[in-house]
Parts: sequence; structure tokens; C-alpha cells
Amino acid sequence: MRLVRRSLLVTDDMGSLTGGPDAVVLADTVSQTDVDLAVEAGADVLLHHTVGNADRLPSGAAGLVVDADTSRDMHDAIGRLAATEAYLGAGHPFFELLPVISSPLGVWRAREIARFSRVRQVGFCEDAFIRAIGGAVDGGVDPCFYARGRVVTEALVAGAQPVCRAERLSSSMLFNAGYRGFLIDDPVLIDLTNDVLTPSAEDVAYAEQVRDAFMEGVAGGTAAVRLGQRMIDVPVYKAALGVLEWADACAARESTKRVPRQNHSM
Repeated sequence: MRLVRRSLLVTDDMGSLTGGPDAVVLADTVSQTDVDLAVEAGADVLLHHTVGNADRLPSGAAGLVVDADTSRDMHDAIGRLAATEAYLGAGHPFFELLPVISSPLGVWRAREIARFSRVRQVGFCEDAFIRAIGGAVDGGVDPCFYARGRVVTEALVAGAQPVCRAERLSSSMLFNAGYRGFLIDDPVLIDLTNDVLTPSAEDVAYAEQVRDAFMEGVAGGTAAVRLGQRMIDVPVYKAALGVLEWADACAARESTKRVPRQNHSM
């Protein structure tokens, strides 16, 4: 199944969670009970790695979120994952890493960070990056324009999904920038985030029209056809297939979720 992690809720209170995030990011000192609650709700569980913490991951966790400026930051977390895998007797890397880049150095090293085999998503904290460069949002000036493009591009080239942590831009703008997941702090934003990053019924219907028109053209001996006022060629056809594939993956992800029970032990 294709990875779908649109909403990654950063929280320390699983007991009050009533929404359906695709993933939760918990402190790496979290209890097994909180991990079980998240897993029961159908969410992937990632722990925020603390440098030097060698504790084994609790059962049910998928991996670690690590603040990464260089590959050295990644290796510290990999050692912890490898120790847990050895304890479990896993014959191959089982846990994943989600690096979050927030500094100029991290942006510069984005390629080496994204290319670790355990990485399936790469995060970019835009607000922290702006603070790190001493910048500010000023009218039409976007201080993250270059950095965002580099992180997103390096993630995609490495086969990972770009995810964002930012409050400055609208969700739709961040989606158009290439992000396919948001790190969020407020459970109220879960449904909105999932909706923004899921193709609408109108998007799916149009993609189906593009697919059908193109296939009809190919059957007739041409790879360029007109649909309304738009010319449909191979790149447009492939983009439509991508929309349909992503929509199917999102629907499959939603089918695995359940309303989490409350943690009455808290």
C-alpha cells in the first residue's frame, strides 16, 4: 500500500484525541499505553528522538522523527533503531526515520539526509528556518522560496514524501508547493489537513475524463487529444493517473481508521 501520511499530529495527550490523524508524533518517553491507543485508532506512531537516548522503541511504533542538519544526526537515531531491531531479532531494517530540516545547514545537506534507506518522508520546518536566517515574512517576499524547493526536490528524487511544518501559508499553497503531509499541533486541524491533501470529487472526475480521453485517442492512433479547451498529451495523462492513484490511496488509508477509545488511566 502506498504511504499516506497527510496529517501528522504532534501531541503528548493521546487520551483526549477524538480525530483521525494518519500519524501521531509522540515524545520518545511515551508510555506503551499511549502507543497502543494510537495504533488502535489506526494511526502510525512516530517518536520524537532525543539525542543520546538509547532506549528501545515501544511495541507498535513505526520509527523516529529526528531533527536533522547532517547525516551525523541521522546516525545517532539509526543506532537506537538498530539496537531495537537486534533485540527483536529483525533480520533487516524494520523501523523508519523521518528527518525534519529546520536550518540553512540542513537545507544544504538535504540530499544526504533524504537518501538514507530508512527515510520515507522528509520534513521541513519553515518557521524555524526563517528564525534561523533572521528573516521575516514581508509582503510578497518568501524567505523559504529556495529552501522549500530544495527540500521538496531532494525528497522526491530520493523517493520520499515531503512534509511541512508551517503556519505562514495556506494549506492549499503548501500542497501546490509539493508537500504531501503536514506536521500539526492542533487536533482541530486533522480533518482540514486530510481534506486539503486528498483529491476532491471534482479532481477525480476530471482526472477520469483525462484518462478516458487520452486512452480513446491512443486507440485511434494519436497521443494528443483535445478535452474542452485543453490539449491532453502524455504528461497530462500521467498527472491524471497520479491524481487517481493518490485518491485511491487516501480512500484506502481512511478505511483503516477507527475512533480511538479514551485513555481512562490518565
